[in-house]
Amino acid sequence: MFTLLAHVCAQVDLPGFDPAHPTCWLKLNPGVTGFFRVHYGEKLFEMLLNHIQDEALRAVDRMAIFDDQVQLQWHSCVYRTSIFFPP
Repeated sequence: MFTLLAHVCAQVDLPGFDPAHPTCWLKLNPGVTGFFRVHYGEKLFEMLLNHIQDEALRAVDRMAIFDDQVQLQWHSCVYRTSIFFPP
C-alpha cells in the first residue's frame, strides 16, 4: 500500500491492522524511498525490534529504523537510546 503524504503530519487507516496482536507489525517507508523520519509508537516499535533481531527486515530497513531513532533522539523527540546503546 502506498500513501502520498501531503502534509507534515498524517494519519493512515489500515483496515485489519491490529497492533495489539502479537504477530502484527508494520514497517513504514520500506526500502527508504521517502525523505522523512518515522516515529513509531511504543508497541509497534517493540514488534519491529523483534523483526530486526530475526532479520525479517532487509538491511536497509533495519538501518533506517536505527537512523530514525538516533535522529529523533538527537532532536529530543524520543528517549529510547537504551535499546540500541545499552548502559
